[in-house]
Amino acid sequence: MRSNRWTKEDIDFLKKNYRNVPTVDIANHINKTQAAVTTRAWKLGLAGRERGKKKSNQDEELLEYASYGFKPYQIANIMGMNEERVKTIIREHS
Repeated sequence: MRSNRWTKEDIDFLKKNYRNVPTVDIANHINKTQAAVTTRAWKLGLAGRERGKKKSNQDEELLEYASYGFKPYQIANIMGMNEERVKTIIREHS
């Protein structure tokens, strides 16, 4: 079972490794979902600096919807985008 609470150790690990370690590996190490890791990184100001990719405001909004469990087709409808483009942005930033 995944833990909902973030410990100081979890946050320190995330801060130290977010730019260089794949999100899935961080999530597995601290027992969180990938969405939880991405959301926390965004809240900490780490997202957007990862792997040299800069996120637009639209990308940040899209990823926030995804972190709350919205499906790509739902995000596409909300934001007036093509579903395939939504999937691509999610893949690029996870």
